[in-house]
Amino acid sequence: MPIVKLSKLQNLSVGGNLLGKHIVVTEANASSDPFPPELPSSLKQLKVNDNFLSNVPRPILSVHLVKLEKLDLSSNQLAAIPMEISNLVALTELNLDKNVIVSLPDAIGKLKKLKVLSLKSNHISVHSTIWSDKNPQPLPKSLFEDTPIIDLNLHGNPMTSTQLNAMEG
Repeated sequence: MPIVKLSKLQNLSVGGNLLGKHIVVTEANASSDPFPPELPSSLKQLKVNDNFLSNVPRPILSVHLVKLEKLDLSSNQLAAIPMEISNLVALTELNLDKNVIVSLPDAIGKLKKLKVLSLKSNHISVHSTIWSDKNPQPLPKSLFEDTPIIDLNLHGNPMTSTQLNAMEG
């Protein structure tokens, strides 16, 4: 059967498919990644919510997704966002609601078009107001200084607005 390329596809929704329910992807079994090895570079919107994913699938972080503007990874089991998120240069909206994220990488600041970031119901908290290499703040300074962020939703995280205001940036 020939492989069908969807080179003009702009919106893809694979939410609620339980893609990560029984698969733990490691270097040894990368071929069992529940995602195809490559997504169409024409994608502008991608919804991968409600899939029990513990890692962001590698094809989503591809340097080829230069048109991707909206990414929904909500309601998964993501504990971390990889630095390769910075490959998504056109990203304007990122939904990470209902995961188990405790912090974001400094690379989030490289998303120069990011305007909307939703982190509702995660595990982002502040235990100190002293930031260092050993104790980085959970939302990096680069998020506030290097992105045009206008909508940041932190509802349902164990932190106060006073703690947020104490962050650098």
